[in-house]
Amino acid sequence: MSPQRPKTKRPRGSRQGATPAPASAAGPESLRVRDLMVRSLVTVDHEAGLATAANLMRTRGHRHLPVLDGARRLVGILTDRDLRRTLLDPALHESPGQLPGAIKRIKVREVMTLGALTVNVEMEVREAARLMHERDIGALPVVALHGRIVGMITATDVMHSVLSGRVRKGTGKARRPPSR
Repeated sequence: MSPQRPKTKRPRGSRQGATPAPASAAGPESLRVRDLMVRSLVTVDHEAGLATAANLMRTRGHRHLPVLDGARRLVGILTDRDLRRTLLDPALHESPGQLPGAIKRIKVREVMTLGALTVNVEMEVREAARLMHERDIGALPVVALHGRIVGMITATDVMHSVLSGRVRKGTGKARRPPSR
């Protein structure tokens, strides 16, 4: 039996001593956003009620919803942070019992994050991950020409791919681990 090494505390976010698993046979440098992005999107209209959007996020298990305008163009993103910030707003709690009615009157456009940071399909995943880390955001809408949304990439998608090395050889398609 070998002696146990004493545990040392590393600063949060430190990767010292970590050995990342390769994300693909060609290496993580060649992995593109298109290889990991989710193409089947759940979106919400900017005129939808906040209660409707919150229910959609809850039932679908999403923490980020791309927000589209009437012409189906990306105008923002609704996040779980936006919901929490709104639900915890003291103005909504001034009158007891008024919260459910107030939430029904609030529109997504009033609380969404405007001008969501986006990426394109050809960006390296490493660069998208750097953006998410630096901006402290959990997802990036993927857009094509003229702002048409074609997918989403999340920090969770990137972590699963890097940690598990679950990119199928030759296809560039990420495999998600089975749901629990």
